[in-house]
Amino acid sequence: MRAGAFVGIGPVIAAAIVATDRRIHRQLESAGATTAERAIVFTTGSPLIRWRLRRLSRAGAVQVEAGGRHYLDPVGWRQYRRQRRVRALSVLGVVLMAVGYLWWRGRFN
Repeated sequence: MRAGAFVGIGPVIAAAIVATDRRIHRQLESAGATTAERAIVFTTGSPLIRWRLRRLSRAGAVQVEAGGRHYLDPVGWRQYRRQRRVRALSVLGVVLMAVGYLWWRGRFN
């Protein structure tokens, strides 16, 4: 398999992560799990959801209570989303600068 074949998988993985985060957010919000008293247990066996719950918990967007019950921290969720936006825009800026440099270099060499 060529190395170029793996280039297209990055956006697919990113889309799966974003969709899973949204699914987790939607499930917690629809259950009203925004406080420790209203925390819920995720019954899914999906490794992707378990991985994302751990990541969201470390980021402070989701809190974990005793017994593996989870609830959404609205402030933490907003901060997490803001950080992801800043990271995405930073990557986009670097890519645009690289494209601009390559264009400039090709134009004047």
